[in-house]
Amino acid sequence: MGKKMKIYLCDMVHNYLGAGSYMFPLNIAYLAAYAKKYFPNETEIKLFKYPQDFIDQFKKVVPDIVGFSNYTWNADLNGKLADFIKAIYKRTLVIFGGPNINYTTKGVERFFITHKTVDFYLPFQGEKPFIDLLGLYINAGRDIKELKNGPIDGMFFYDEAQNIVAIGKRLERISKLDDIPSPYLTGILDEFFDTKLIPLVETNRGCPYQCTFCAQGLSSYRQMHYFSLERVKAELKYIAEHVKHTNLLNLADSNFGIAERDLEIAKYITNLSEKTGYPQKCSSNLAKNQPKIFEIAKILKNINLAVSLQSLDDIVLQNVKRKNISISIFKDIVKKVNDLGAISGTEIILGMPGETRNSHIETLKKLFDWDVSYIVCYNGLVLDGTELSSFKENGKFKCKTKFRLIDSSFGKYNDILSFEAEEGILSTDTMTQDELLSFRPVHWLIQFLWNYRFYYDLLKYVKSLGVNPLNYILKLTDDKNNNIPQKANIVFREFIKEAKGEWFDSIENLQNHYSQSENFKLLKEGLLCGKMNGKYIFKILIECKREFEEHLFNTFLSYSSPFHLKGETCREIINFLSASIIDFNGTWDKINKEKYLICKYNIIEWRESKYNKRLEDLYSPEGFKFRFFLPKEQERSLKKILMQYDHKNKNVTLRKMSEWMDIKQFFYKVELDNKLMRKRITY
Repeated sequence: MGKKMKIYLCDMVHNYLGAGSYMFPLNIAYLAAYAKKYFPNETEIKLFKYPQDFIDQFKKVVPDIVGFSNYTWNADLNGKLADFIKAIYKRTLVIFGGPNINYTTKGVERFFITHKTVDFYLPFQGEKPFIDLLGLYINAGRDIKELKNGPIDGMFFYDEAQNIVAIGKRLERISKLDDIPSPYLTGILDEFFDTKLIPLVETNRGCPYQCTFCAQGLSSYRQMHYFSLERVKAELKYIAEHVKHTNLLNLADSNFGIAERDLEIAKYITNLSEKTGYPQKCSSNLAKNQPKIFEIAKILKNINLAVSLQSLDDIVLQNVKRKNISISIFKDIVKKVNDLGAISGTEIILGMPGETRNSHIETLKKLFDWDVSYIVCYNGLVLDGTELSSFKENGKFKCKTKFRLIDSSFGKYNDILSFEAEEGILSTDTMTQDELLSFRPVHWLIQFLWNYRFYYDLLKYVKSLGVNPLNYILKLTDDKNNNIPQKANIVFREFIKEAKGEWFDSIENLQNHYSQSENFKLLKEGLLCGKMNGKYIFKILIECKREFEEHLFNTFLSYSSPFHLKGETCREIINFLSASIIDFNGTWDKINKEKYLICKYNIIEWRESKYNKRLEDLYSPEGFKFRFFLPKEQERSLKKILMQYDHKNKNVTLRKMSEWMDIKQFFYKVELDNKLMRKRITY
């Protein structure tokens, strides 16, 4: 027997700014498990998640083969690491796999023109072509040139001899998924329990939907295949017994809840949590058109439930080949979730083919009318490997795109400087660039006022007076409004300028811009780019909260009757909300100091009625005395997380905190301190 093949498999993420909420490298672990099944004595396989770890190991021991999982968030890094490999040792076989490639002949040609150091690309399901390639590699005496003698099924490569791209036929998918050994039960993933990565479990593969903006329906084929229930339970039990540094679990399925058995899996996860304490939280992508997802959410004790819609416009849905959950079922789920006092959410994508300014506004208005309490708005992205990328290429819908830096997806590793970009839709044949960008501040304020709850009660009051909250938000962002207080107006203008300036005509322009030493320094310090919504939410709260609240009040008064008669009520609500928000300016003693506010309306009782009572009926001329304070548990939690994310720029600290902790932690607890009514509530 010859020397074992040394294989490095990489599922890279950028950790230059520190570890994020990244997952176990389950994808490459499947390849390792399948390879070990067929080549148990011929292979020695090591898995990598972070680029510096890989670079350091490669310099110590050069492997025969390196494989990379290729996604939008690591594509540039993968390409530069491939260049790094070939510069050191040209005989190392470099393989890419994953959905981030345009599967057309032209798309594959473009990939190999720009990735000259990649030897093979394995599209779609990777296990079969990977072991086929290993077998061919062994038979070719580990000579890369000998491998390239005409197309090979299940893979793409550039044939230098004929100067063409060789595209093999698609392989049949693995229908009996248990044929792939479990990376957990075989111990392949054991080393990652010593990290802070989040365990990831896959219970099925495939997606019955064909949404053109998503790679799942195209790359995974439509037929569903399942890992056995016994195996799924065994993996969950194994994880619970070995996990050390996280209480989170993520299900990798595209549509968890699509099968009846998913109810049983959810019950098993909950029972496991009750017995072992793990997981405390289970995240998943829930099925799009299944009434049972509410039952699953209840079982998992995660009633905060998001059901993605993307759009409510029939033309848009037809263009992107999406079938939403029925509206009656969606409304029923929203009502049930809201009645339980939890958060009902959905996701909307701006810029899809056929979307107009008016149709997007109508979608958002309907969601507010239906009382969806968490509305996440995304910009439409074009991903390689999706049908939407083909639409853009052939000119259908006249999709015009630009590029922006993916949040935190950059870094410098030895001499490798890498920046990841996402391609966003900036205009179509039904929406201009100016129209599309005009929604950026609108989406920001939805996140700020509504989703994050900073001024949620105010929008609920506006709605009770017959005005859709979206109309109020549109009025807040109206360019013709010359009465915005100066400090707040400056922040608004900065937001709009950055929203336009974050887009580049090409990836090369983007990378050249951020490679400049001054810009890279600002990136590293968190002063450039980042998630704009969070950045400007805390810019308002830190720098001009009072002026912004004055803008909220003045905009309220700008409406005709009955609004101008309700000014006192509006002011009381804003004052109450302002007192509720923790002011992180100043010392800890100032933050932790309790305070009191007299308010003429019992806003606590209004909230507890789920805003069904008229606030005016909860009026008292003597007023209600409210106490705002930090309970000991919240005090300890805030101290710990403030230290963990301490940064000289307080905005960066608060942004990071908001990404990793419950947003409720940004609010004081409120106690009604009244002789006639003494009641305790949690905000």
